[in-house]
Amino acid sequence: MLLVGCALALGNLMTLTGLAQVFGAGLADRIGNVGPLIVSFLASGTAILFSEISTNLVSITVLVPTIPPVAEAGGGNPLVVALIATFSAIYGFMLPISTSANAIVFGSGQVPVWQMIKTGFFVDLSGILVIVTGVTLLLHVVQVVSL
Repeated sequence: MLLVGCALALGNLMTLTGLAQVFGAGLADRIGNVGPLIVSFLASGTAILFSEISTNLVSITVLVPTIPPVAEAGGGNPLVVALIATFSAIYGFMLPISTSANAIVFGSGQVPVWQMIKTGFFVDLSGILVIVTGVTLLLHVVQVVSL
């Protein structure tokens, strides 16, 4: 309960104080107009890496307000990139804090951290490709069906 409460408080404070927007604008200035596909891959990779060192809830509450300015500056659709970042934030599999299943496996003492990192790295890389492709295709299907 304390972890979830702190995550919500951190995300809320970042939004209320404007830190998320300042952070997003700073990143947007650095990347320039790289194109929507690159922005999608960057958002996915950033969300996965961020969720490796924090809980999924913290990752989503911090990244979702931060990503839209970066997407606009990079030439991508802010909604699409925010969806990609949201799905990616639940895809961290390298460290014990990333998911509850990882914490349980690590707690058993049967799997060392270095093995979790080595295996999780390839799972995370595949996740970036699957999430960006899947969300993009799904949104195209939804647009075609809604017309």
